[in-house]
Amino acid sequence: MRVIDIPTFLAAMACAAPMFGCANDSAPVDGPTTVEVGEDDGKRDTADGARQATVAGFTLTMNAVARVTSGGQQIVTLKGTASRTLTNAFSYIPDDGFGTTRLTGARTFEIDLDEPFEINTLLSGLPILVALDTASGTPRHFDARITLAPRFARFDGTTRIVVDAPIRPVYVRAADNLRYRGRFTTTSDHASPAVAVPGAASPAVTQRGPRETTFDWTFTDFAPAYDPPTDPVTMSALFGTTTASKSAGIDLRVVRLGLTTDDPYEVWPAPTCTPTVAACVAAAPPTAVDLGACGDYRQVLPCVRPGALCDALPPAPVELTPIDASALDPAIASYNTACDRGGTWCSLDSARAFTVPACPDQEVTPQLLFQLLADQDWTDDAYGSYVDDAGLTGSTFLGGGYSTGAPAVAAACDALAGATEAVGFVGAQEVSCHNCHDFAARTILYYPTTRTVIVLDGSYGYDS
Repeated sequence: MRVIDIPTFLAAMACAAPMFGCANDSAPVDGPTTVEVGEDDGKRDTADGARQATVAGFTLTMNAVARVTSGGQQIVTLKGTASRTLTNAFSYIPDDGFGTTRLTGARTFEIDLDEPFEINTLLSGLPILVALDTASGTPRHFDARITLAPRFARFDGTTRIVVDAPIRPVYVRAADNLRYRGRFTTTSDHASPAVAVPGAASPAVTQRGPRETTFDWTFTDFAPAYDPPTDPVTMSALFGTTTASKSAGIDLRVVRLGLTTDDPYEVWPAPTCTPTVAACVAAAPPTAVDLGACGDYRQVLPCVRPGALCDALPPAPVELTPIDASALDPAIASYNTACDRGGTWCSLDSARAFTVPACPDQEVTPQLLFQLLADQDWTDDAYGSYVDDAGLTGSTFLGGGYSTGAPAVAAACDALAGATEAVGFVGAQEVSCHNCHDFAARTILYYPTTRTVIVLDGSYGYDS
């Protein structure tokens, strides 16, 4: 764990904001006080692709590619050059020192990232900030923002495989919620896509269409893939009876550089959940694992924090949106096969599934769901009870004594919902039966954490 020199940190952070004075309490700056350059803005920075920004006559240049070294411990180094003599350089992320920055010459500095969590944090899309003080000029204090990202480079091999240069950080619903995603397309349909990394674990490969494949690394598996950058990652696919491949190395590139004389926290505020990303996350099935379609990791992350979606989206009326419930079919078939055929009987006739809005305009309760699901067979909840998870588990379709297949139905419902805790309604109303008792049954399950509703309809009975 890195130990921060608290007095140095506090002094540097004080100078990082113009409100504290320091070296910037001089005449107003002529021209723009903030400049940003990036790989997608059409600007050619330097001949070798380095990022270069100029504010108030001060120019900062960051080497295009970070240096990766390892000798038991991986170190990623960013190198910068200033147009004036530097007296101090300090790297940080909001409210915390980050990395180790040192002056390597009168006008040069380096930032070392030697902790895995530091490297992972920057590659996931969080920029690093650098406070810079100069020995001369007006003003004398600047803050830079540097964005580092992995990029495929040095391509070699077949033209039938086209590899995207960016390796995207994406959000997945998992304990480790960050993946580094590569992608390639092909000029004709392909099969059996594969990705190989020398001396490292291969990523998880997903063919998303006849001509599109993506592949995901966790950071633990990704770190060896770019170390050293010259080691090629090989992507291959089968075209008819022929296997073709393309290889590429991975560079860690400075893809964006900002420079300001203003308060960096005002110029570059913390990311928030935007309505566009929020709408995408809300529209994704609650059990969807991959949220890569909604944006990059740092765009999606603010929207998956508790309450964030509903801060960004207006409340929506509570409506039931149907979703595919066919995953329950095998368990239902087993349930019906196992129903007693002697003096008792049972039948699970149908299963339906729905989702409710992520930001409802009223509380979603089993009582409200019963009313929304009311039909000609079920109009009165007096023929049943509103129950908790234990009450559902003991119901006819999920655990009762009429079919040994009931527990499998319960497990299938949990799997479809992507959750294990539900509340709901269990009802039974007697229907006409000569010399017997026959009941129409309905069970409603509501899984609040995934906003999933499952409705089971059927019957059971016994001889008099």
